[in-house]
Amino acid sequence: VLVDRKNARLEVIGKVSETRFLIQSLELETRYTFHLNQSTIDIEDRVTNRSTRDSKIQLLYHINVGQPILESGSALVGAFTDVAPRDRRGAEGMEGWN
Repeated sequence: VLVDRKNARLEVIGKVSETRFLIQSLELETRYTFHLNQSTIDIEDRVTNRSTRDSKIQLLYHINVGQPILESGSALVGAFTDVAPRDRRGAEGMEGWN
């Protein structure tokens, strides 16, 4: 946890390692940044390959948000490559997912 009083910012950082001896060594660092008096949360993920070998990774983001986070006038903004519903019920209203 980093507290930046000068800029009224709080950062929460977590790291997860996925390793398999002689096969892969990946590290996922997730950073949540909160700004005082702002209604946004910044989420940044960084994957680092700690091995000398090429490696593949799949990230699946599953988010359930509702009130009070997503109220009238709210928007979910991100550099999404794909947005997919879980099932038929989830597909309802996909054209307005944001």
